Amino acid sequence: MADPNNPFSAVLELNQFDATLGYTTFLENRSITPRTLFSPDSPGRGFGFDIGMTYINQYDTDSPALRLGVALTDIGGLTYKGEQYNYADISQNPVRFTNADFNRITGSLDVLQSIQDKLSTGRNPDKTTFRSGLPTSLNLTADYQLPSGFGINVTYFQDVRSQQALAVHQPTMLAVVPRYDARWLSLAVPIAYLNHGLTAGASVRVGPAWLGTENFLGLIGNTSIGIRPRGLDIYAGVAFGLGRVEE
Repeated sequence: MADPNNPFSAVLELNQFDATLGYTTFLENRSITPRTLFSPDSPGRGFGFDIGMTYINQYDTDSPALRLGVALTDIGGLTYKGEQYNYADISQNPVRFTNADFNRITGSLDVLQSIQDKLSTGRNPDKTTFRSGLPTSLNLTADYQLPSGFGINVTYFQDVRSQQALAVHQPTMLAVVPRYDARWLSLAVPIAYLNHGLTAGASVRVGPAWLGTENFLGLIGNTSIGIRPRGLDIYAGVAFGLGRVEE
């Protein structure tokens, strides 16, 4: 809409907005260090726990092994000291953004700060604390391993938080990982369906060293071929033990 104070400019009026926003200023002028994260003055307090069980069916070490698991993870939440604003009635007091609100923007943090300032100006916080739930999810796993070294793993993560919950969410995911695992060589091809997109990776271990990626489709994927890449990651490492194991 046209800016009533400047006919050559426009304003963005926000008159429909249903949200609950919480703010804490603890990290302002602080760097993220172990001392900061474990400070007794940190604004958040809470608890979390996991519960689960595993069933294993294997006659002996030379027989096929079936493992089934179920777990409910990240149960709990955090309560923060800070301001909470509810915006279900914003139509009665709409917020207007003008060009001047973004004239001194130098980065994404400045954009967020400007939006926060506009949304909170002229409003009293509804609460002086706010709570955020942990990403509670139901995890189901099935794993089958043959004595020859071939095996397959199926994992399913289901977000159990409602869409309206004030919480961090674990994206629902289904992953299938065929593999070959021997003493000196391991190969795996993880394939996952996550965020309405397909990801596929590969990993290899030779002796004590391994190299892999969880999404090499990020290099070639695009929406025109039905693959929506979510980035690319590469990991590598070396592991070895100390001492001698009697066989």
